[in-house]
Amino acid sequence: MTSLYAEYLAKLAARPAWASETTKLDEDTALIYTPAGHSIVSTKFYVYLYRDPRPDKKLAPIYVGKGQGARAQQHLRDQARGNPLLRRILAKCKTLNLEPIIEIVERFASENDAFELEIALIAKYGRRDLCIGTLCNLTDGGEGPSGAVNLEQWNAKATAAKANIEHWETVRDDAGCAIKQCAQKIKAAVAARRAAFRERKRLHREYMALAEERRKVFEARRRYYRSAPEQEASKNVLWSRETRLGLLARSKPYFHKTSVPGLNLGYRRLKGQAGTWTVRKADGKGGSNWTRIGIADDFVDANGIDVLSFDQAKAITIQGTAP
Repeated sequence: MTSLYAEYLAKLAARPAWASETTKLDEDTALIYTPAGHSIVSTKFYVYLYRDPRPDKKLAPIYVGKGQGARAQQHLRDQARGNPLLRRILAKCKTLNLEPIIEIVERFASENDAFELEIALIAKYGRRDLCIGTLCNLTDGGEGPSGAVNLEQWNAKATAAKANIEHWETVRDDAGCAIKQCAQKIKAAVAARRAAFRERKRLHREYMALAEERRKVFEARRRYYRSAPEQEASKNVLWSRETRLGLLARSKPYFHKTSVPGLNLGYRRLKGQAGTWTVRKADGKGGSNWTRIGIADDFVDANGIDVLSFDQAKAITIQGTAP
């Protein structure tokens, strides 16, 4: 076997570039390169080699066989049976309108010599099912099927691999669903936080608006109370009982200027009861003295003693005597 294999390698190294479809090399080497449609008729045993015609495969060897007569073309004629790996590659070539290149490697008078070269070539190129080469052969060559892969074991491994793939696909789908649900929950939580933030901003704006309104009211009341004691009430306001009762009840009096400089008549409006008359007299030092002179006739008629009308209170103020 070693001598035949060495002789075969020497012939391959010495051969020219690829010949045409019908070219036959010298009779000594007996190497013939033929397309699939060319008939091979011989009474001798020979070893043949299939090469992949697809451009990306670079004429890689895909099958080594031994036969006689038209055995080399039988794989093309009967693609419904036989080697499943080779059938699959031939079907792919057929869809591309390509035919495999059939190479007659060597002719022999003895079948045993052909078996030896077949075994040597399979060992050289390696088997695809054992993941050590490109050949579709399911045996190591020779007479016996030693080294063949048990189809039942092959199918069992393929079924187990398919089940494993389906298992991990299920795991992937479950993980994808879990991730999707988690993403939806995160999205809902983010939306809820955004809604809560917008609600807080709205409440803050309302609070600030109310605070501004309260501030304005407070400022208005402060300006009013600061300026009200300095405002002078006209006679028309304090003279009538009805107009006096219409004034705002407060602790500081409403003052009316009299004809005497530094002398003012004040009316203090009380809530739920009659107001009082007060005299404010400047002391000449930037201050003033206040004196209560009687009760206003808001609910009872004036008696000129302790219940005074506006005119009575004004006269007492100007005269400078309290009743």
